[in-house]
Amino acid sequence: MAISLVEVLRQSVDELHARMNAIEAGAVADQRDTLNDIEQTTWDELRSEAEAKTSRLELLVSRAELDARAGQLIARAHPAPPEPVGSGPAFPYRTPGEYVLAYCRMKHGDSAEGARFTRALADVTTAQTPGLVPPQVTGDVLGIWLGNRPSVDAMSKPPLPPVGMKVQRPHISQHTDVGPHTPEKSAITSRAFTLDLAEIDLKSYAGGVDVSWELVQRSSPDALNLIFSDLVAIYARNTDRDAFGGVYANVTQTVTWDGTAATFAKAISDAAVECATNGEEQLFPDTIWMGLETYGLIASLTDSTGRPFFPDIGPTNALGTADAQGNVSNVRGLSPVVDPLIARNAFLVGPRDQAEFYETPGAPVQLSVVDVGVAGYNVGVIGMWAAAAVDPAAFVKVTSTLLPLEASSSGAAPASGATKKAAS
Repeated sequence: MAISLVEVLRQSVDELHARMNAIEAGAVADQRDTLNDIEQTTWDELRSEAEAKTSRLELLVSRAELDARAGQLIARAHPAPPEPVGSGPAFPYRTPGEYVLAYCRMKHGDSAEGARFTRALADVTTAQTPGLVPPQVTGDVLGIWLGNRPSVDAMSKPPLPPVGMKVQRPHISQHTDVGPHTPEKSAITSRAFTLDLAEIDLKSYAGGVDVSWELVQRSSPDALNLIFSDLVAIYARNTDRDAFGGVYANVTQTVTWDGTAATFAKAISDAAVECATNGEEQLFPDTIWMGLETYGLIASLTDSTGRPFFPDIGPTNALGTADAQGNVSNVRGLSPVVDPLIARNAFLVGPRDQAEFYETPGAPVQLSVVDVGVAGYNVGVIGMWAAAAVDPAAFVKVTSTLLPLEASSSGAAPASGATKKAAS
């Protein structure tokens, strides 16, 4: 009965102290250093009640202390049996009175007794309750690659013929001629009109994996959809890289630029003149393809006063605009293509309609078959494509010592130019 009363008094005293602290906290929140009359009256009443109950509690605790001393004497006369091997740590209090006395000492600021009292409480941790904290995967899948093809998107895309492993384009190998007709009745200028075939080889790209039945059944998000999406993205990235790499490798004309702002405009102008001079149709270029190194160098160009050539906001005398996300408005009127998938130092100037890309409709096509022998799904993608600079002379590479990387990236496709076949 005494132990139950001690517990009731202890809880009551704690509640009274909590109410007193709440009154003081309210005054602090209002930025007051004194209590108003109503608060002071209430606070005094609570303190009086707490003091009275604390006095009663101390009497009961004194009795508990006497019980504890008696328990010690009994323990000396009759020592407790040793704990069995492998048992947990002993409870640090031998009697209920000793436990209550330790609690009172802890409440009065005894730090040593507080540490001992805390040790008396059993620990419950996540290691002991694995059923309450199961592992949980959350959020979208990280690391998904996009299937963007910046370089391919900047090429012309005629339809792929329905049959054959080559794209054959009729190509004028010799034009007719027209000249002055003097004197009258003399022979006119005449030259034969001849054609040959420009051939572009088709390439087949494919990839796949064998997915277990168990993974398909138990995965979330759906494993097959993720795998197909990844295969499609890799197909897009690799065809973009290799299509441009083949076109780039087939261009032989170059303009050297020292990488400085002072000579940049001349380098672009010289490249444009080279395109128009040597191309069969004598077209001026409309596009610049750039790798990341090239973009970084161009976007960092500044004039003699430190102003960027390609600022975020284009003043009237800028060569174009650029930002840190790889967006460039134009380079001396030419449409820029910044492609992180191609050779980092690629810098190609030319007309986009002379860079052609062919592809099977709907590529890449999804492939899927059940493999009964191993209880799995064979899944993959496949597509056929062809790319070429149909007039390589209409393109010019811009090279610089400040772009030191190799011009062709590892794994790039061989040179992709339209090979000529004489008409029979």
